[in-house]
Amino acid sequence: MRRFRLTAVLAAAALTIGLFAAPAAQADSISPDPPGANDWTCKPSSVHPYPVVLVPGTFETMYKNWALFSPVLKNQGYCVFSLNYGVVNGVPASGPIRDSAAELATFVRSVLGATGAKQVDLVGHSQGGMMPRYYIGFLDGAKYVHHLVGIAPSNHGTQGLIAPSPAGMILDTTATSTLCQACADQHDRAQFDRRRRAGAVVHSDLDPLRRGRDALYEPGSCWAAKASV
Repeated sequence: MRRFRLTAVLAAAALTIGLFAAPAAQADSISPDPPGANDWTCKPSSVHPYPVVLVPGTFETMYKNWALFSPVLKNQGYCVFSLNYGVVNGVPASGPIRDSAAELATFVRSVLGATGAKQVDLVGHSQGGMMPRYYIGFLDGAKYVHHLVGIAPSNHGTQGLIAPSPAGMILDTTATSTLCQACADQHDRAQFDRRRRAGAVVHSDLDPLRRGRDALYEPGSCWAAKASV
């Protein structure tokens, strides 16, 4: 019942405020915490016993992805946390996905240690909805994740970039990219993506939330996770 409550809050927020555009005055700042997030003194209540970890998408910081949404969850009584990951040459969420998943594992351990909770709920956008599946399936994360909500997650790979890369940088986003390894890993022709889908265990409480089209990638049919992939 609690997982449906979280998903309902997510869906309502997506409809009313949008999720992914930070206020213009701070959109390009050096990623402060999203409002309401990363209060390391927060203790989960009996109503919301699972801390929520917000995972940004490719090229996004935690602030740019979650500045409007984080306080909505906080005001609903959740303990909210978020992180930046996969930063390569100053570009967030662009590093190898297996390394980013390891960063997520370390962050989740910190959240559990600070809050005393046994599990977390993960909410991710785009790569942030897919990358946790590597953590769950390959890095022993299943025991620490109560529920994963992916918002337009790249579960079945992508078909390429459909928006400019950060600050006008020219990045190769094909399956053989060496400048944006996360882009290459997410491509539906990438060896990493095929291996991830072949070996990953779909978490029993994974819930893909479709919200139009992803801002960076053309996902095709990549959202829904199936038991065989």
